[in-house]
Amino acid sequence: MITKDSLSGLNRLEWLDMDGLLSLERLDSDSMMGCHWLRRLSIESSTRLGSLLASLPYLTRLTVRILERKLNNQLGRLPLKLAHLELRGEHLREIEPAGLSGLAREAVLCIRGTSIEELPLGLLSGLGHVTHLTLDIRDNKITSLSPDTFYYNLTGWENVGTKLISARSTLTQFRGRSFLAKYNPGMGRTD
Repeated sequence: MITKDSLSGLNRLEWLDMDGLLSLERLDSDSMMGCHWLRRLSIESSTRLGSLLASLPYLTRLTVRILERKLNNQLGRLPLKLAHLELRGEHLREIEPAGLSGLAREAVLCIRGTSIEELPLGLLSGLGHVTHLTLDIRDNKITSLSPDTFYYNLTGWENVGTKLISARSTLTQFRGRSFLAKYNPGMGRTD
């Protein structure tokens, strides 16, 4: 059990790995209130993490092993300075776009080691404020990638899509298990 008092006195703690704590029965939402300087956190999603993450204003890197089949609002609103979000977990099969709201202006989104076969339409549509995004979707079961994953409609794609993504958008099937793309959703398209 981790309560508010469990981490008291660790106000200068910068990195905490809480992934794989199999015997942890309870993690209170206010347990990290005193860890204001925490920059990196690795944790499981066995509980709703929104209020826990809200108490970490300087968090820049978050790794979450998703134990559920679907990611929707377990993470709540992500901390404003979060620049690197990594989602893992072999049980994860679906991601709701709303579950990714709040990434920093320049961000890395890793979705790795999951059972996801298809990314949802408009996965990145809620990240319009992000000026530079690196998307890492290696080690999944994804067999195809559509432009609709990034935008709900072709007009949005044509207005702000980049050459890198637009070149890859013609590939509806990709072979192998590796895909890494850099994406500038806020920048105008250059031809």
